[in-house]
Amino acid sequence: MNYALTAFKMWDRYLRQDFPPAYTTVLTCYAALRLAEVTNDEALLGEVLEKIRPYWNGDVPSVSGYYGKYDYSWGGNASAWALRRGYLPEAAAEKLCTACDGLLHRQPRSADGTFCQPTWYDSSNWSYCWIDTVFGVCPFLLWTGLSCSRPEYVDEAAAQMRKHHELLFDLERGLYHQAINGRRPGKTPGFWSRGVGWGLHALVDLAADLPAEHPEYGFIRKAFSDVLAGCLAAQDEEGMWHQSMDDFGTYPETSGTGLILYALGKGIRTGLLPEEKYLDAFRKGFRGLAGYLALDGSVHNCCSGCCCPGYNGTVADYQQRAWVMNDHHAFGSPILACTEAVELLKLGLPDDDEA
Repeated sequence: MNYALTAFKMWDRYLRQDFPPAYTTVLTCYAALRLAEVTNDEALLGEVLEKIRPYWNGDVPSVSGYYGKYDYSWGGNASAWALRRGYLPEAAAEKLCTACDGLLHRQPRSADGTFCQPTWYDSSNWSYCWIDTVFGVCPFLLWTGLSCSRPEYVDEAAAQMRKHHELLFDLERGLYHQAINGRRPGKTPGFWSRGVGWGLHALVDLAADLPAEHPEYGFIRKAFSDVLAGCLAAQDEEGMWHQSMDDFGTYPETSGTGLILYALGKGIRTGLLPEEKYLDAFRKGFRGLAGYLALDGSVHNCCSGCCCPGYNGTVADYQQRAWVMNDHHAFGSPILACTEAVELLKLGLPDDDEA
C-alpha cells in the first residue's frame, strides 16, 4: 500500500464528515500535522495550522472531552506539538502555558495527586481514573513545557504517566485496564485495545522526548517496553489487536491497532525499540490494518465512544460496544500509523512490496 496516499485519503474523509470539536479533533489534527511534515506538504501543513488556530487562540469555547477546559479547547497535543516544532507564533506559547497552569492547579486530583473524576456510583468519591487521561494531558504538558522552558509541566507529564501506569498496568497480562472505580469499585476486568493505545501514545511520546537526565526517564522507558511486550503477545495471526485484547472472539479494532502501530513505528524509528524484535510485528500489523481501510478513505471496525461499558468493562461488555464505520475516533490513529510507516520506509525498513 502507499502509506502517504492512504493517509491523505483518510484526512480528506475525516474533513468531509464534519465532526464537532472533540478530543478526537486534537488527535486527528496532530496526525495530519505529522503527515504534512513527513511528506513535506506545505499546503497540508498550512491547512492544518489554520484549522487549529482558533483553538490555541482561545476562540473555541467548548470541546467534547473531560479535559476540554484546560487542554482540548486549546488544541491539546496538536497545538503543543506545533509549538514545539516552531510552527506557531510566539503568542501561542503564553496561551498554552495558561492552559497547562489550569491542569496543574485546578484539575481535580485524587489523594495521591492522580488526575481523576467522581465515581459513577458515588459522586462524592473522587477516585475514578482512566488510561485515556495520559493521551490527553501528558504529551500536551511535555511539549509545552519543553517549548516554554517550564520544567514543572514536564514533571507533571511524567508524574501522571507513572501514577496511571502504577494504577492500571496489569503485571500478568502486560496490558492496561481502562479504568479504576468507574461504574463499580475496582478495575475494569477487560483490556480494551484503544485504552491500551491511549497509554502507548503517551508513553512513546514521553520516551522519545523526555530529557534523558529526567529522573523519570528510566521508568518511562521500561513502562513503554513492558506494555509493548504485552501487546505483542496479544496480536492475532492477521496482525490486528481486538476490541478486548485478551479475547480473539471480540472483533479486530482499528483505532487501538493504529495507536499501537504508531507506538511501534515511532519506537523503532527513534531507537527506543530494537528493530529485530519489533519490525515484523509492525509489518504484520499494517498488513492487517490495511484490510479495514477503504479506497475512499473510510475506516471500518472502529469502536464508538467506550468508557467502562456495560456492568464494568468486562470482556463481554466491551464486545457489546459495536464498531462504527467512520466514527470520529477512526481517523487519527491510522493516519499516525501511516506517518511512521512513511518514516520507516525512508530508512529502508518496511518491505518494498508494502510501499
